[in-house]
Amino acid sequence: MKGDCIIGINASKSCADLSSEAKNWLQGEGNPSLIRFEVAGKTFDILARGSSRLTHTNEISMVIRRSDYACARTLAIRATASAIDLPRSMIMELKNEAKGSMKIYSVNEFFR
Repeated sequence: MKGDCIIGINASKSCADLSSEAKNWLQGEGNPSLIRFEVAGKTFDILARGSSRLTHTNEISMVIRRSDYACARTLAIRATASAIDLPRSMIMELKNEAKGSMKIYSVNEFFR
């Protein structure tokens, strides 16, 4: 297995660690979110949706899905992109041990 769906390892947060505010937004049916990845001064944005089926209880990982599938690891569904879509330059920086971050914005918050 190549692990081509994995962006980051050793993250400081899992689904269970999200703030109550973030969980409430992401668990709202159809709520739009902008998920921004930042690595070495580069950014990549994904739009995704919330769902009332999301529990955000997994204490190890989080997954952004293009599909409607939901489990304890699912952060958001119906995403516009997946790990394979991240620019290769960002992936190479991560492979070379650059630190990255992921920020979640409600679309309403981001476009104020």
